[in-house]
Amino acid sequence: MNRFLSLFLVSVFALSFTSLPAKAQSDADVSKQGFDMAERNNNSQDCHVAYKLYPTQNIWIFIKLDTRNGKMTRIQCGLKANKSSETTLNDSSLIDGEKEINGRFTLYGTFNAYNFILLDRFNGNLWQVQWPAKPENRAVVPINKE
Repeated sequence: MNRFLSLFLVSVFALSFTSLPAKAQSDADVSKQGFDMAERNNNSQDCHVAYKLYPTQNIWIFIKLDTRNGKMTRIQCGLKANKSSETTLNDSSLIDGEKEINGRFTLYGTFNAYNFILLDRFNGNLWQVQWPAKPENRAVVPINKE
């Protein structure tokens, strides 16, 4: 009987440890819910690059950021050559030319499918970046400090 009880306790103990990683994995999956912002934004703070591509929730669309000055374009990929394009979101530098430094600007995704937040990592200024399909709805708008 003692041997049976010991075997039972060891089995329960072992099963509890094997089920912990599965539980942790399922919790991680629940937290992602199909879109992990940190992973999708490719937000490694590499300060040595002039340009970065940021994926969006739309698998065909990327945002290309000039990390020196905040200029951005919307990249649309397609299976056919005539379906791929690059269109301007912001063609004006957000800072003076002599202050341009690689890695100064970075993008952060939001849970709104068509919005990013642009951050000037040097002075903390923020912009809301909207990139929907219709050009008249695209915008780069400063977020004012209160």
